[in-house]
Amino acid sequence: MVSGGIVSVICLTGAVWALHIHGWVGSGDPLIPAQDPSLLLRPSAIAAMAKDSLDGRLPSYITYTKDRPAWAGIYGRGERTVVMIDPYSGEPLKRTSFSMNNAGGQPFDFWMFIRRGHQSLWLPRAIGRPLINYSTLTFIVVLISGIVLWIPKTKKATRRRLWFKWKRNMGVKRKIFDFHAIAGIYASIFLLLMGLTGMVWGLDWYAKFLYLIAGEGKNVPANTEKSDPAGAHSAIDPMLATDSVFEIILRRYPDAASFYINCPDTADPASVIRATVYPDRNVYYNRDVCVFDRYSLQEIEPAGIYSGRYRDANFPARLLRSIYDLHTGAFWGLPGKILYIVAALTGATFPFTGLYMWRKRRKRKVTVT
Repeated sequence: MVSGGIVSVICLTGAVWALHIHGWVGSGDPLIPAQDPSLLLRPSAIAAMAKDSLDGRLPSYITYTKDRPAWAGIYGRGERTVVMIDPYSGEPLKRTSFSMNNAGGQPFDFWMFIRRGHQSLWLPRAIGRPLINYSTLTFIVVLISGIVLWIPKTKKATRRRLWFKWKRNMGVKRKIFDFHAIAGIYASIFLLLMGLTGMVWGLDWYAKFLYLIAGEGKNVPANTEKSDPAGAHSAIDPMLATDSVFEIILRRYPDAASFYINCPDTADPASVIRATVYPDRNVYYNRDVCVFDRYSLQEIEPAGIYSGRYRDANFPARLLRSIYDLHTGAFWGLPGKILYIVAALTGATFPFTGLYMWRKRRKRKVTVT
């Protein structure tokens, strides 16, 4: 019952959060007509424009998206500050700061409230994340056992469990049972996918196990991509180096929907410049991730599962790259997104309908005894 209550919160907040991440409600980004890519401000110019809003610090990353503002942001462990900037004029448009650790002193943000509930139950991440993920694991066991129990023994029972055939004089108990069984069998397919993909971000052992199974016994490759501080160009300014990488990426991918560029960490001499290219605005799985030495500007051979071109990735790497789109339903386009939201809302009712049926059966057994 405890894990069921947590799963209800996960499903409900997930359905509401999906409305936001799909851009249907509360996206808030103004439309900026796309111009010639050569007119885009380079990362160093974006960083200079955002400097005051970022408390004098260099951004950790900068994103460019067609027809939308550029974003310059700083992130830490559960903390993030983002500045929205016109990518052509450099005009700062909006500043947003939020914490996933429930830090005080911030204005209330409805969507961050929903996100915190979905990812950590509004608790500190060190407590909330394990609760979320192990409750999800419990829910997956319940779903699988429910599917097994649903399997009818006769053809007549099969027809009755595939669609609603309610009559006027049918009682509430029967209707709740039918809803739990019929809506449940359809929603369970999607809920299993949501649960199995969602745990990848919260349970490190599970992500490694998934890669191990998909990779036929191979372990997750270590991320060994590093810059060489002893190179001949070690004095190059980090933002100017980022500008050079941006030029390379812009020439290589002129029709990309968006770019996400991780600026080098000035506190880490071996940090790299990572450019993520999204060819499609609606999905993320088919992205290319190019890694560059921050001093020589030479592209580094991809080492981690999330680096390199999508077309060159093996099946385990493609699977893990697809986790977000599989988790949100975006992998199957608009129908997938809608079905996932409906399934999540349906899943939020299962603990309550299941508890209702359990209590009714328990009372019946007590009466018979």
